[in-house]
Amino acid sequence: MKAIKDINTKKPGGWFFDGSITLESLPLLADVQTITTNMSYHQDFWKYLDPHGEHTSVYNRAAHVMGDIDSKSGVELAAINQIKVHLNPCDSHLVEQLKISYVVSTSSVDISCLKLLQVQKSKAFGQLNIYEIENRNAN
Repeated sequence: MKAIKDINTKKPGGWFFDGSITLESLPLLADVQTITTNMSYHQDFWKYLDPHGEHTSVYNRAAHVMGDIDSKSGVELAAINQIKVHLNPCDSHLVEQLKISYVVSTSSVDISCLKLLQVQKSKAFGQLNIYEIENRNAN
């Protein structure tokens, strides 16, 4: 958590937490902006993940929001009160719209646009791999 705070203090940005639902409290503890946490329906960012409104039945609820790094972005109803947000971090246009600069994952991720900044071990969260999205300002 301290590593996330330190990185965000030096270079503020939005965070995407990939992996277990147990990570949903981490952005709140680290005091960073994220779309992967417990939230209610009225959030502006859904229009970027679902521009045609085809999946409003998935996110029209208060729910736990889990992240998933994927090759295709979108939303999925994982359980009645759990939404999974799939994010392609190399989609620079979407990442810019969502204002995401960093990814934290419980797994090692080998994706060209992610630069590993740190690996942290935590009793509460296990191994956390902290990445910066390198192409965030590319178009």
